[in-house]
Amino acid sequence: MKIDFLIPSYLSPGDNRHFQIIKECLIGIQQTAVSYEARIILVDNGSDRRDLRVLPAYFPIEYLRIDPHESASKARNAAWIYAETHPFGAEYFVWIDDDVIPKVKDFALLLVELLDKEHVISVPMTNYSGCELQQIPEDDFRRTLLLAHEIHTTSMAPSLCYAMSYESIRKFIKFESYTKEPEPGLFDPNYLEFSHEDADYCYRVTQWWKKKIIICPSSFVYHYGGATFNGLPWDKRVIASNCIQENMKYYSLKTSGAR
Repeated sequence: MKIDFLIPSYLSPGDNRHFQIIKECLIGIQQTAVSYEARIILVDNGSDRRDLRVLPAYFPIEYLRIDPHESASKARNAAWIYAETHPFGAEYFVWIDDDVIPKVKDFALLLVELLDKEHVISVPMTNYSGCELQQIPEDDFRRTLLLAHEIHTTSMAPSLCYAMSYESIRKFIKFESYTKEPEPGLFDPNYLEFSHEDADYCYRVTQWWKKKIIICPSSFVYHYGGATFNGLPWDKRVIASNCIQENMKYYSLKTSGAR
């Protein structure tokens, strides 16, 4: 079996800790891929430093760069479009943030084995920012995926690590092609920087398309959480905070039907 891994990444000047986390992410994907072949597509979202460009010399990855810097939504969409137009023979793919570290052998295989016609997204159990892993009811976890303001207030946050099949996302694209969604089937590019686009995506899948998200309790990842935001210089962090507030307003309008 072959599985694609789509990773958006942005590295701030002087942020050596985040760079190390990104390398841990790549190592984790490689080391846990025992029973499947992994293709890693890293999208450099207009980083201010050039370190990401050297990674293909040390890791078997396919490197893309967006210039100038765009929102996380656009970087994620660029990764998927590249994967779709450069076939690897993979039936499944995993959207995964660059601060998410896989910890279980064949973690992606465990995720995709749960996918079917109704459960079109599979997510792993997550240890968020060093908090103790908590087993909480699936309905409560799904609620955190749907309510954006709760995303960062639970120790089991929905780190962006979603497994899907190419067949499912193609059907989702077709489903949304009849709506006003700005990027049918993909992440909404109207979200600024890097917040709420994941909650939006899950909302659309579950509430509009009437499909389900399933949690895979045997597949575990560690999410450093906020690695990109925490690595920003203070002035850019203020701008990003304002973007998060705007995203929250947009998400609320969109999910209330007032858009």
